[in-house]
Amino acid sequence: MKGPEMANDKTAVAIKNETEIAQPIVMGGFEEFAGAGMETVTSDDVIVPRLTIIQGLSPQLSKSKPEYIAGAKLGDIADLGMSETFPDGILFLPVMYKKVFLEWAPRASGKGLLNIHDDPAILDKCTRDDKNQPVLPNGSFISTTAQWFGMNMSANGRRCFIGMASTQLKKSKKLALA
Repeated sequence: MKGPEMANDKTAVAIKNETEIAQPIVMGGFEEFAGAGMETVTSDDVIVPRLTIIQGLSPQLSKSKPEYIAGAKLGDIADLGMSETFPDGILFLPVMYKKVFLEWAPRASGKGLLNIHDDPAILDKCTRDDKNQPVLPNGSFISTTAQWFGMNMSANGRRCFIGMASTQLKKSKKLALA
């Protein structure tokens, strides 16, 4: 069909000239950002896929909490950033390990994480409280934390991290051997 008849036929297909080559779209106006990257992105700006084991007091078990994950059960591994559980465990490919010293505000203050220290010398500034936790003179406490960064192969290789503190530190040592 050609001409006016084609305009009235709703089943007609337009044929593209095969000699035309698609041209890339060039966006101008970003020259001043050349060489810049994602250095200003923080954990406040993105979802951090953090793996943890669901425990008895985990907010993921309470329907009244915003962190609630439907179907989560005690003992499940959960990706907190993605609100996803792995009841049968995961296959984790470790890529990097780092031990850090997290400075937490007193729980009653409601402030949460204050600082991340790389140097274990921060512990020299601490005294021990009645629970044997290292406490800085400002009242915040330090949590020695093993951080494993890697890929959750059970989630198609999604990048994630596992933070292990307190009683989990002994398990962290065994993770590298698994």
